Amino acid sequence: MRINDLARRVNVTPRAIRLYEQKGLLKPQRSTGNGYRTYTEHDAWRLQMIASLREIGLGLNQIRKLLDKYDQGTRRSKCLHWRK
Repeated sequence: MRINDLARRVNVTPRAIRLYEQKGLLKPQRSTGNGYRTYTEHDAWRLQMIASLREIGLGLNQIRKLLDKYDQGTRRSKCLHWRK
């Protein structure tokens, strides 16, 4: 999905999405043909999480730390699952 579709879906502005990308909180894929950002369901989930955490008053640095821990845990659990 494109940035405007994602913005409407999660009820944030495209500008906010670009800020979260700039800060490294979102990392959408880029289309090789036209350079447009392409967002996945995971990106939508992540953006909803960011919006929720912002709503309860967390700053972007705090959110980055939480998402980093989540990402590390996800990678670790995938590695453990793979070993079984």
